[in-house]
Amino acid sequence: MRISLLLLLVLSTAGCATGPVMMPESPHRPAATCQWDYDGEDDTYMVRRVVSALEADGFTIVDTEVALGLTSAEKRRSMPAYRDLYAPRSSIGWFGGGGRGRFASGFSMGFQHYVGPDPQRVERISVLTTNGRGRISRMILIIDADGRVRDSSNASDDAFCRTFRDTLERQPARVEGAS
Repeated sequence: MRISLLLLLVLSTAGCATGPVMMPESPHRPAATCQWDYDGEDDTYMVRRVVSALEADGFTIVDTEVALGLTSAEKRRSMPAYRDLYAPRSSIGWFGGGGRGRFASGFSMGFQHYVGPDPQRVERISVLTTNGRGRISRMILIIDADGRVRDSSNASDDAFCRTFRDTLERQPARVEGAS
């Protein structure tokens, strides 16, 4: 009897140890405008133009790796009154009771207010420019004051990539003889 129960338990949990048939895929792929070709410029100068364009858009440069053609930048802003969706909510309700010769009723309303640092909206950009091809990747994170990531999303959309590429085109072209 014990062996059959043990065998039943092992067989019923055997499927729990297998992995998924397919790996999950992101539903948001970068827009086609987030990739482009450029001609006539070396990769080092293109990294300089990318840095200038990101700084013109208000980003802070986090890191650059010229040998790889990679530039990373971010922009932070505070999000006041962005409440925590999972925090206990205040409640409104009626209470009352009755008995023999006695009756009581009332109304209650809870109040909850958070005092502390606001969450931050962090917009992170990575631009790869190498071998005459450029690619933009953009991610938006909502980070609590304690460092917990509340929300994250891929934001490499068409509008942003077009705006960035327009800003990149406005950067001065390389002057011959300049380093």
